[in-house]
Amino acid sequence: MADSLQFEEIAKRLARMCSQKPTDLAAYFLTADKAVTFKDTQTTARCHVLRRDGNGAPRVNGLASLLGHKVVDYAMPRRDIKIAAEAFRSTRSTAGFVALAKKASRLFTHIKETGEGGELLLYLLAEAYLGFPQVISKMHLKTNPQVHYHGVDGVHASVDPVTGLLALWWGESKLYASLRDGIRNCLDSISQYVVPDAPDGSPVERDIDLLSAYADIIDPNLLAAFKKYLNPDDPHFNKVQYRGICLVGFDLNDYPKAESEDPVKFSGEVISAVQSWKETTRRSVLKHQLHQTVLEVFLIPFPSVEELRASFLRTLGIQE
Repeated sequence: MADSLQFEEIAKRLARMCSQKPTDLAAYFLTADKAVTFKDTQTTARCHVLRRDGNGAPRVNGLASLLGHKVVDYAMPRRDIKIAAEAFRSTRSTAGFVALAKKASRLFTHIKETGEGGELLLYLLAEAYLGFPQVISKMHLKTNPQVHYHGVDGVHASVDPVTGLLALWWGESKLYASLRDGIRNCLDSISQYVVPDAPDGSPVERDIDLLSAYADIIDPNLLAAFKKYLNPDDPHFNKVQYRGICLVGFDLNDYPKAESEDPVKFSGEVISAVQSWKETTRRSVLKHQLHQTVLEVFLIPFPSVEELRASFLRTLGIQE
């Protein structure tokens, strides 16, 4: 029964929902420095850089292709994917998967300045590196595929192993030429969702309503338990904590590379740059008065975020 699910069991069942694993990204990213939690904050920053191929080129196009291969995982509800998988086991036909891929691809906009590739990347990072499953497929709720959906880029969930609180992680991604502009705009957006005791009519309340109606959870007992935490009239609601995941992709002309075959051995210049990026992030967190909010921040430099956008659209067959 749902009432019998303790937070440890909820944590296990949520973790099993993740369809993305660290190995999925191993060919594309290197960890440039250890994750660090800033002093006097609850913000943890992580920095990853693109691997280079055998010719020495950063794998921008390779990453875009990977994103294109993950559109069904990201955009389509788990129940639809389960139905396609069951049909394949029964008929040995992949028609169901092909249909899902077409539906998912049509949900993405044709806008050159689209940030949807960043949104998809945030989803991959949250599931693969943090182990936080996406709990609502907001792309699937779009009524107009040529318009970005309003609100944050995704909602993920986990259970804090220390406090037992259910953490709802609102995700926000920004792809900007400037790190400073990207982190500022990212925190501007996320600030609306991580405010405790949000008032009626707030963006948080609207997303809670969406989660209550469309939570992407197949397990009926887990879904029932999850909804208890979303009901403002249930005592479980007082055990929910709002948190944020930020992805900031930005331009870096002199792209870094590892000094040797050791994938984490970077030059002192790279490490110094990473520290500078993290300091910029720390200052912005304090400026936005988010020092008491639990945040996970991914900092990812690209040779060009515009190149990533264009390559992602080409992968989907949207642009040549």
